[in-house]
Amino acid sequence: METMESVKDIFAEFYPVYDHEHGWDHDAIVFTRINGTWVVAAEDLSPYDLIEPFVYHGIDGVSMLTMHGWAAPSDDTSDRPSLHPAKRRMRLYIQMNQGVCHCAVAWQDTDEFEVMDEPGAGALADAIAQVAFVYTQSLLEGKLVGGNPE
Repeated sequence: METMESVKDIFAEFYPVYDHEHGWDHDAIVFTRINGTWVVAAEDLSPYDLIEPFVYHGIDGVSMLTMHGWAAPSDDTSDRPSLHPAKRRMRLYIQMNQGVCHCAVAWQDTDEFEVMDEPGAGALADAIAQVAFVYTQSLLEGKLVGGNPE
């Protein structure tokens, strides 16, 4: 299992690569690291459509799923963060390293970059965990050939 320091090192290595190549309104992207170089593995408007390539590249390697959105304080002002008066533009990074996920957030208004101590929660995290579980079980049972179901 990766230590928190090596997780931070991977984020630190990846962050300038992404920040240099992509803007704040880019589609969701999955990256994988090949021979020390980050390359785009897949991209789509919806991060949910990228779960399979994210897990495929991260279950026994390293992958990074990036997406953008709005964040806002939890209060009764608005149902949607994008409509809240105190909204902030954010970029979420989910790193999968040898099947273990870690999250980080970057904020557009402050250039702040924060590695979170917890792997994340919610519908996207649950979907990633489900796909990773099924993928791992299929590998263990020999039902995958070249990363694809038989």
